[in-house]
Amino acid sequence: MTDLERDPERLFAAPAVELERRRDGTLLLRCTQPLGRYARCVGEFLERWGRAFAGFCQHYPAFLDCALSLMRRPAQELHDMVSESVWFRLGQAIGSCVHHVSQLLADGTAAGVFAVEDPDFTANVLWTQTLGTMHLARSGVGVKQVAPEIPALFAIAPERAIDSCVAAALAAAGVRH
Repeated sequence: MTDLERDPERLFAAPAVELERRRDGTLLLRCTQPLGRYARCVGEFLERWGRAFAGFCQHYPAFLDCALSLMRRPAQELHDMVSESVWFRLGQAIGSCVHHVSQLLADGTAAGVFAVEDPDFTANVLWTQTLGTMHLARSGVGVKQVAPEIPALFAIAPERAIDSCVAAALAAAGVRH
């Protein structure tokens, strides 16, 4: 080691590890920086995705409106309405969002944590289901029947809808709490 490597005063940045030399010759390195937030398990990654995507839909209602508007018609009808360039960019944008959760589901299944037969299909279901549930949250009300043919409204809190999206994602992956 050179003098520069040994002298913390002369380094560009302070060392981020401490070195302990044990009597038996073992070297033990300890990080001096606290770890950031990390997932304790693969299921937590899926939970974070569900909460983040549902939260995004809540905070950006224009995104929710646009996504639901695109889904109002069959794919071929939408394709016929837009240029090839727009169709391709839509595919890229939606595909990158869906791929993230599809890969997460595939990785969890490969690790034996999830029980997902078709990660791409399940990812699309979760994406679509979350959009619908967050639209319900945006409306702020649900409908129930209080007596035969007598409807009533009840309030739906956004937090409850987000929790429902997370629970649905975990259930679809076969995660049990």
